[in-house]
Amino acid sequence: MSLFSSLQVSSSGMSAQRTRAEVLVENMANSETTRTPEGGPYKRKDVIFSSDQQASPFSAVFQNEIGTGVRVSDITQDQTAPDRRYMPGHPDADAAGYVAFPHMNPAEDMVDLLNASLTRLRGRAPRGARVVAAVPHGHWKTTTLIAALDCRGIRSSMALDGAVNRLAFEAFVGAVLVPTLHPGDLVIMDNLSSHKGPRVGQLIRAAQADLLYLPPYSPDFNPIENAFSKIKQLLRSLAARAVTDLWSGIQPVLDRITASDAAGFFRHCGYATKQK
Repeated sequence: MSLFSSLQVSSSGMSAQRTRAEVLVENMANSETTRTPEGGPYKRKDVIFSSDQQASPFSAVFQNEIGTGVRVSDITQDQTAPDRRYMPGHPDADAAGYVAFPHMNPAEDMVDLLNASLTRLRGRAPRGARVVAAVPHGHWKTTTLIAALDCRGIRSSMALDGAVNRLAFEAFVGAVLVPTLHPGDLVIMDNLSSHKGPRVGQLIRAAQADLLYLPPYSPDFNPIENAFSKIKQLLRSLAARAVTDLWSGIQPVLDRITASDAAGFFRHCGYATKQK
């Protein structure tokens, strides 16, 4: 395969990843959309990849070289029945008081978006030279990183093989987070449904700590969003291409969230902190 063919393959992978990320963002933005121009709630979209044969006439005739890239072959809509919630005061409620919501898990889309973006977006090369890098595609695997941030850095974390759900998050709280809590600590979480299992509050309050949920759709009040921005960039630079390499590299990346970083994240979100 020639250098030009290699560049075409890498470019096709980056283009496909960009489309996938855009669709995931659209899914997350419409996770609560109950009315669309087509009628009914929003339907989750999925990107389908397929191989793309890249060949030039010269290489096909004289060298018989064929480079395989990737392309977006289709964007499908999830045909699963919508989730029904009893909200009789909602303008889209039916006669029985139920509202049809999109059948989707924003946490899974967030993890998929993280996966789609774990390739470096930029690079450096001598003037006039190209930056060449490999971009993986196909056979996606999901790793979920759950973490707690305090004014010293990342207090506790857990890597999960797959998407997070209520039971997995309760296991993190009970086995990983609670042992690090002190009486009087305040745990702040966003409104992700997996965060609201009945045992989450019980476990935290049993450690003489308090629990507070952020208002819906309030990432500006969540300092760990800023921490994960740095974590994602460091993981991109790590360029792990195997699960074992990714998992072994997570802790050193988390250790690079310093107390100075954490103080800046909290200050950026409007919090006044006092380190014990």
